[in-house]
Amino acid sequence: MATNGCDSDGYVMLDGGLAVPVEPLRLLLALERRGCSIARDGNDGLLIGPRKLLTADDCQAIGRWKRHLLALVDYRPPSVRSVRVCPETAPDTEA
Repeated sequence: MATNGCDSDGYVMLDGGLAVPVEPLRLLLALERRGCSIARDGNDGLLIGPRKLLTADDCQAIGRWKRHLLALVDYRPPSVRSVRVCPETAPDTEA
């Protein structure tokens, strides 16, 4: 996920304008690192599994941050149509 930065209140601004607290983003990344898949189930539900990988603390945090996790699951970064490299910053390709 591309980020624009984190402010002093613990929020992350993702490219495209989605602002979320740092904690649900950390939770989502930690669950994915452990092998959990996370998806939306209908309008307001989350499918997270396999269940055996979730701790009691995970389940509590998922309940607390559910709305933010749903926003992160739905997040799609803006597409990049082209990238310009400024001549001053381009790597020197001459040997």
